[in-house]
Amino acid sequence: MRMAAVDWLVILAYLVFALGVGVVFARRAGKSVDEYFLSGRSLPWWVAGTSMVATSFAADTPLLISGWVRSEGIWKNWAWWCFAISGTFQVFLFARWWRRGGLMTKAELAELRYGGREAGLLRAFLGCLHAGVTNTLVLCWVLLAASKISEVLFGVDKLWGLTLACLVALSYALLAGFWGVVVTDIVQFAMAMVGAVFLAWVSWDALGGGPGLAQAIDQGLFPAERLAILPGPDPASGSTWTTALAGLAVYLGVSWWAVENVDGSGIAVQRISAARDEREGMLAVLWFNVSHYALRPWCWILVGVASLVVLPPMEVRAPAAGRVVEVRDDGIEIETSAGRLPIPLVHEDSQGDWMALSTVAVGESVEANQIVARTDEERAYVVMMARFLPAGLLGLVAASLLAAFMSTIDTHVNLASSFFINDIYRRFLRPEASARHYVQVARVASTVVLLAAGLLAWNATSISGLFLFFLAFLSGVGPVYV
Repeated sequence: MRMAAVDWLVILAYLVFALGVGVVFARRAGKSVDEYFLSGRSLPWWVAGTSMVATSFAADTPLLISGWVRSEGIWKNWAWWCFAISGTFQVFLFARWWRRGGLMTKAELAELRYGGREAGLLRAFLGCLHAGVTNTLVLCWVLLAASKISEVLFGVDKLWGLTLACLVALSYALLAGFWGVVVTDIVQFAMAMVGAVFLAWVSWDALGGGPGLAQAIDQGLFPAERLAILPGPDPASGSTWTTALAGLAVYLGVSWWAVENVDGSGIAVQRISAARDEREGMLAVLWFNVSHYALRPWCWILVGVASLVVLPPMEVRAPAAGRVVEVRDDGIEIETSAGRLPIPLVHEDSQGDWMALSTVAVGESVEANQIVARTDEERAYVVMMARFLPAGLLGLVAASLLAAFMSTIDTHVNLASSFFINDIYRRFLRPEASARHYVQVARVASTVVLLAAGLLAWNATSISGLFLFFLAFLSGVGPVYV
């Protein structure tokens, strides 16, 4: 992996900037809970909205979307495009109500809406859920993406990648408060868009544009169904009703209104509450929905399509039954009745950066024709970066992914901490403590949440699996929130 000196300088410059913002705003953020979690409720719409967009782009996002294009097809993005429907309701209905309520968190609404002892208990339960579970799950897959990126770009293994990622994010998040979050989000959004657009352009050029894409399909490098916006009939049976079509029906018919965030995610509510007034909050959500659903994802989709030709998917199967005796980065050896049999994992055109990853362990028995290794489709985006971006721009894109990672980390540790402080600690445990005390406890809570997420990420392997589990975990409660 090549990282020129100028690339490292770009990354270092962003780190210095981010830490500098944290230092500059540390004193202001420590003045009160409102300053630490809501920037004093003074943000204009374009700052609050851009912060939503930047936070929704974590380091995992381009890996996830390009990976879906490679493994399922463009249509798979309806798993999250469907939420544009609920986003419309958030713009024209819920945003004004969230700001009018003067809330800090979604959990606080439960007690305001219903009142009484039971409503207080519900608020405490929701505070625990969002402080200890939902935000921790998001942090888990973001940390997993950071480990994959660091492994490809910097040659750092998963343990060191997660450790360094946690240390960088934690040092910044504890200093910044919400002021630091939104200020760095503006810069992160600009960096990310420049890098994503350029990578999409050079990837499309490497593919050969439209003619190259048509030629790749004619040669059978990947099926044309990967480019479909909607899933088509099963090529083998010709059946129209397929698993993919059933999935699309669930996304468009159920997911958008059943999910917990139908009336606004915790991230959106925090930024709406931080806006100057109701109008600014509504415009912030409008800008977020247009940018998030209609503009930004196509850069990542184009890279995913181009990578299908440049980095073909691979599945490695055992040529005979046996027992795995050795697993290396470039191959597997199995002991068969005829002796040891090597199985290479590196594609002939891989340039050493694209290979299948073992799905079996030493000592495991395998059957003939069993899959023993396959490519990690979520790594393809990072390999495309490494292959096609020139010095300087590679550093900018790497820095934008680092910035996106830090943006999402500091947002979710701040958000989890706000649920703990506002809905548990200040409400039930220490209602009369000083503002400085609450900020100090918030920083401790942020540390605990991030460490828990790091432990979960160490045992995780799939960003897509975590994301889909998260959607399923919070499904079904949408009508209650509405």
